[in-house]
Amino acid sequence: MYKELALIKAVHFRGRSMRQFPTSMVSRSPYEEGPGKNLLYSMENKSWLLIMMARFFGSGLASPFFIVRRQLLKI
Repeated sequence: MYKELALIKAVHFRGRSMRQFPTSMVSRSPYEEGPGKNLLYSMENKSWLLIMMARFFGSGLASPFFIVRRQLLKI
């Protein structure tokens, strides 16, 4: 009976500590919190962000046309 009670307390304590672990890790994070703080690029300079997004999406949209043009000029 005592062994079972000790086992139940150990499992309960372990479960409680495991539930508290992720929340304590998040609160001790050295990184800034908030929207836009975890991105690879800065959102402070809006014109630079616009230029970089236009380059990114423009290269994806224009690449098939450049590939077709290159193939047609090879012939």
